[in-house]
Order: sequence, then structure tokens, then C-alpha cells
Amino acid sequence: MKTKLLLLVCVCLINISANASVVLVGWDFSTLTGGSGNFGASPYAPGTIDNDVSAVGLTRNHTLGTGSGAANAWGANNFNIVTPSEASAITANNFYSFSITPDPLIAMSFESIGAYNIRRSSSGPSTGQWQYRIGTGSFADIGSDITWGAITTAAGNPQSLIDLSGISALQNVTETVTFRLIAWGATTVGGTFYFNDPLDTAANDLVLNGDLVAIPEPSRALLLGIGGLGLIFRRRRQ
Repeated sequence: MKTKLLLLVCVCLINISANASVVLVGWDFSTLTGGSGNFGASPYAPGTIDNDVSAVGLTRNHTLGTGSGAANAWGANNFNIVTPSEASAITANNFYSFSITPDPLIAMSFESIGAYNIRRSSSGPSTGQWQYRIGTGSFADIGSDITWGAITTAAGNPQSLIDLSGISALQNVTETVTFRLIAWGATTVGGTFYFNDPLDTAANDLVLNGDLVAIPEPSRALLLGIGGLGLIFRRRRQ
């Protein structure tokens, strides 16, 4: 019985330890005042970030046009209006992106992109698609195309939580992961598209949720294992 207990202790010491689901990165848009030429900084750093990761903030990947930005929102205009489709939007770099990198000896498992809100003008992008990329690999779609909705006021268009837990490639990742949101269907170059804070509160408006796991260094794990075995052999010899 004592031998089995010591073996169990040894295994527990070597085993990795996981946290409960946490907000890995999160953004609050209530501090953005909008106004002439002010669509929010790019990259826009997350206001919430876990201690065991680093991130590149929300980034526009196409040239921002002139005009006035909405308050409590982060976004852009000047979207492609020719042959609107996911492929043409990618070619025109009409997407927002951010990336997250775990610290050494940390693995990430992604649970969800929390419920969020999209604001658009009547001539802004009407459709979009989330994608992810592991390291420098190819981007892959997350689910199907999203139709954003027709609300063009500050109330915006509520979007459902996006479940990531069933995507095996996004579990136990030790490389940088990039997420991007492609947008298309604008009818004028002045059409706008934003991540939005409809309630103007200090709470996060866009969050990436997941689990973080500490991976023991091989040498440390080996020493722990040898130490546990030593305790067992010592007990047997007494």
C-alpha cells in the first residue's frame, strides 16, 4: 500500500498542472473616443493578458481610409468593394488579426472566443469569417461565414460565442497562434466595420478564453522521477 502511494506521489509530481479556464487576452473598447481619423490604434494592445502569455494586439492589415471613427469601437473603413468574397478580402488584406504566444514550458488549449458585438455602417462589410493559424502554417476557417446583421447604430449586432474546444489543432499548443477576422461585402470605401462596446462599460468586449498547462523541464521531471523511485527502494530495504 505504501509503495503504491509513493508511486502515485511520484506520478503527480511529474505530471503537468493545468489551470481552470481563464481569459488569455481581452480588449475593452469603452476608452476609445472615436472622432476624425480615430479608429483606434493598430496594434491595439489587450487590456487583459494572462501572465504566462504574450500577445500582438488587434491589428488592421489594410490601409485605413479617411473619415471619423465611432466611439467605444475599434475598426476601419476602406474595404474592398470589387467582387466581394472571402478570397478577394484576403487578397486585399481586409482582415483584423491578433496573435498569442505561450511562455516557454507553457502549452495553451483554446476554449472559446467570447460573445462579442459588431458595429457596421450601412455600406460596411456585411459578411465575415474567423480563421486561425498555428505557427507559420496555413490559415484554417473556424466554422462558417457570419452575416453580421443590419443594425448600424451604436447598439451594434450581438454575435454568439465561438466554441474552439472541439478544434484539436488548438489544444496543447506551444507555438504562436494567430487569429484573424476577414470582412467583405462593403459597398463603398467609406463603409465602416468595428468591434463594438454597445454598453460603454469597462468590461472586456472581446475575449479569448482557454487553459494553460505548465510543462516540466525534462531534467526536472527526470530528477523527480528518480527521487520518487529512491524513496520506494529505500522503503523496501528498511
